[in-house]
Amino acid sequence: MHYAQIDQFLQTLKAETQSLIQSLSAVQHFPRGTILLREGEHARKTDHILDDTVRRFSSGKGRIATSEFYFTNHFAAKQQPRER
Repeated sequence: MHYAQIDQFLQTLKAETQSLIQSLSAVQHFPRGTILLREGEHARKTDHILDDTVRRFSSGKGRIATSEFYFTNHFAAKQQPRER
């Protein structure tokens, strides 16, 4: 879903609901190389990438493996660990 479609959907909501969503949202800026979530931490939000690129990766045994990229106007949904 593109940002314009989401914005269009938000406009259909009641003003009270729009205000609530806006109060829960915050724009944050991170310098290149910032780690947003470390292995073992539990994500509690979904991020909307306003500009630039975010890489999801894992490292271990001297290797780094990229699993996903998120680009401008994409949502980065941080996954909860699977229950076993």
